[in-house]
Amino acid sequence: MRISQKKTEEPDKSVDLPASPSETIAPAQVPQVAAPATHAWQPFLIPLSIIVAGIAVGGGIVLSSLAASKQNVAPASSAQTTADAQLQELAKNVTAPSSQDHIRGSLNARVKLIEFVDLECPYCEQYHPVLKSLVVAYSPDQVAWIYRHFPLTSIHAHAQIRAEASECVASIAGEAAFWKFIDAVFQNTSLPDDQLVDTARAAGVTSRQAFESCLNSHQFASLIAEQENNGVNSGVTGTPHTILMADGRWVAIQGVTSYSVLKSKVDDLLK
Repeated sequence: MRISQKKTEEPDKSVDLPASPSETIAPAQVPQVAAPATHAWQPFLIPLSIIVAGIAVGGGIVLSSLAASKQNVAPASSAQTTADAQLQELAKNVTAPSSQDHIRGSLNARVKLIEFVDLECPYCEQYHPVLKSLVVAYSPDQVAWIYRHFPLTSIHAHAQIRAEASECVASIAGEAAFWKFIDAVFQNTSLPDDQLVDTARAAGVTSRQAFESCLNSHQFASLIAEQENNGVNSGVTGTPHTILMADGRWVAIQGVTSYSVLKSKVDDLLK
């Protein structure tokens, strides 16, 4: 912030000095002129006019500043409103949940919460327990949590392989194992790639060979790319990104949001 500094007027340091030596005029030669009549308030006229002028100028500056401020704020607010409207409109492009998705809750739930996730994203790690708490606060027929992949490979070197590993776990050991694997990864987002096998085993995968064979084949890379492309078409630019669906209504939420705010949005959709 730039703070303007007003210059302080220097006090008048002049003093009355004795007159310099000069020739004098004799009293008889000096014409006697009567001094003009003055009123007691006349000495204040000039200072008063200065004060009035200062107030007028200062008031003009303040009003001009307020006007400029309003002009600057309005476009920004309008731009934000337009961007949000576009985001909500794009959310309608999201692929409807199906039995092919990973779901916590019922596919027939009134509100479907679709989350686009990067398994190396620290903000997704922060958001994960919020969604877990939200889902258990409702019955399965009220709210369902649908998981979609959105690995940010340009900034997260391990996001893609973790996404593929989660799909391998699901294909080998089922949905419960998939969610256990996701929970385990978000408990340690710095997990080395060479520990993915152990994490998969802990989630329920019994065959190390089957898991490694699946991971090395990259058989789920196209599925992940498909979900990511649909995310882009739905307004997703980063993770986490949430889209709430209910009765022909869509609500897009960018980034991490609090439990209370998210619950309020869900409750509105359940009304």
